[in-house]
Amino acid sequence: MTSSAGGPQPRVLHVVEAFATGTMEVVRVLAEERHAAGWAVGVAYGRRPETPRDARSILSPGIEMFSMPWQDRSVRSHVRTWSAVRELHGRWRPDVVHLHSSFAGLVGAMACPRGVPVIYTPHGYSFARESSPRLARLAFRTVERITARRVDLIGAVSEAE
Repeated sequence: MTSSAGGPQPRVLHVVEAFATGTMEVVRVLAEERHAAGWAVGVAYGRRPETPRDARSILSPGIEMFSMPWQDRSVRSHVRTWSAVRELHGRWRPDVVHLHSSFAGLVGAMACPRGVPVIYTPHGYSFARESSPRLARLAFRTVERITARRVDLIGAVSEAE
C-alpha cells in the first residue's frame, strides 16, 4: 500500500505501558485516525491486569498489535520491554514513534535509536500527583526530564501538561 501522495506508506508505532481507560482511548483515536489516512499503524502495549482481555477487538483489523512484556512496573519488566521495543523497532521500522505515559516514555525513548522522530504524550505528569510522596515525585521529575531530552516533541492532552 502507498500513501495518497503515491509514496511509500508512512508508519507510526504507538507505545503504551498501561493499555486501559483514558490512555487506551487516546491511543485508539490516534491510531484509527492515522490508519484511516493511509498510514501503517502499530500499537505496542503492556498486558496489565487492567488491559482488556481482547485488546485486539478495540482497533480496526488493519492496525497491528504487539504485546509487550510489561506486566507490572518492576525494573525487570521495564528492561524486558526495553529489549522488546528495540527489537520491534528494528523489525517494523516505523517512521514515527509515539510514546504514551511516563513509563512508556522513558523505556521507549531509551529503546528507539536516534534519528527517528519520537513524540511523547505524558497523559498526566507523574511528578504532579500531590498524593505521591515527595521522594517519589522527585524521582518522577527526573525520569520526565530524561525522557523530555530524548524525544523530539511533547504532545499534551490537557492544559495542565
